[in-house]
Amino acid sequence: MAHKFAPKHALSKLYQHWPRSFNTQQLPLKCHIYQDIMQEIRHKDLKIKSSEVFLALRFYTQQKRYRFNILNMDCRIDLKGDNVEAITSIQRKHARAILASIPKSAHKNAAKRAVHNKNRVA
Repeated sequence: MAHKFAPKHALSKLYQHWPRSFNTQQLPLKCHIYQDIMQEIRHKDLKIKSSEVFLALRFYTQQKRYRFNILNMDCRIDLKGDNVEAITSIQRKHARAILASIPKSAHKNAAKRAVHNKNRVA
């Protein structure tokens, strides 16, 4: 039987190594953060496969809370948790379109947590 990949398992590795970027707040990550992660993995000789990183990032960035944060936050963060780039109107429009395709009943808790996160990053 083939082993099914579990994105949450791979994501736990990202939580462990970069807790300021990967956490339950799901703040918007800088564009192309995958390259930064892969560079650190090679530099620190971490045992994380590129496929795990790719699928974990995909899972993380497709969550409703993450998309609500794109609508409500001003900046994206790097691996250190620092604000590094502004969220563009095009990115907000894309997040809004994705969220519009999700049933409204699924939005309530994600929106509440996202608004709470807006006060976290200065």
